[in-house]
Amino acid sequence: MAARLAERWSPPPGASPTDDRSTPGAGDIAGGAPGRGPVENGDGLDVAGIDIVFSAVESDAARVLEPQYAKTAAVLSTASAFRYEDDVPILVPGVNLGHAAQIDVQRRRRGWRGFIAPLPNCTTMGLVVTLKPLLDRFGVDRVVMTSMQGLSGAGRSPGVAALDILDNIIPYIPGEEEKVARETGKILGVLGEGGVAAAAFPVSATCTRAAVSEGHASTAPSHSRSLAPARAQTSPVDRRSRS
Repeated sequence: MAARLAERWSPPPGASPTDDRSTPGAGDIAGGAPGRGPVENGDGLDVAGIDIVFSAVESDAARVLEPQYAKTAAVLSTASAFRYEDDVPILVPGVNLGHAAQIDVQRRRRGWRGFIAPLPNCTTMGLVVTLKPLLDRFGVDRVVMTSMQGLSGAGRSPGVAALDILDNIIPYIPGEEEKVARETGKILGVLGEGGVAAAAFPVSATCTRAAVSEGHASTAPSHSRSLAPARAQTSPVDRRSRS
């Protein structure tokens, strides 16, 4: 995607290759070659004529910036700022794209032509993709999940102190467990006239930080009273998972 955007992106009319309105000396887009476009202050940025805004800022900044952009553009966000609002769907391809109907509700309520659609927490993403076929075929009564999350997930701010993680595993990530439980219920919930009714099964999450630079791993035993051992052995879902 990044390569395709780089091919098709061009500076706005009248902007010089190093036209920078925010940071002295910063005239290149992140990761790009010199001269590909200006760097501008996001607060008050005019996105008229732009169809999609990819937002990857921290939640405090997202709370201010993303509504500005959503007045006219579709905002695809990595931040948690709007994930838990009733008219904002957390969309995961192949899992709950039917929840996109909430976008129309969001537009009407907020008077926007665009919308905000955030991604879920990174650990939640893998969990719901795994649970969706099990939920559809067998039902799920409860989930007990443990994650081992790489250092890159902590970001640069605040990040992880070197002495805390050296030869260690940090057994608690503030706020992470609540995010996983809440977002899993919303994503796997049922859309009705009043919004999304969260999935009924409880999610017990333990989220830890592991001493690896990148990548997350998780275990997520799920329980279904309707699934007998013999049925699990012959299930098409089970055969696909082993292929």
